[in-house]
Amino acid sequence: MKTENLSYIVTLRQSRFFFAVFIGWFVFREPNFRLRLLLASVTIFGLYLTATG
Repeated sequence: MKTENLSYIVTLRQSRFFFAVFIGWFVFREPNFRLRLLLASVTIFGLYLTATG
């Protein structure tokens, strides 16, 4: 891990947004699932663009 590019590791760590959205919806029945999923997707896409340069 020490020799990997930092942007790839950050993208991998930030992918937890999807898991948090699904757990919040499935376990806790939080409202606005589609909006949260959309915003998590936009965040992940931005991180992907950063990682791929």
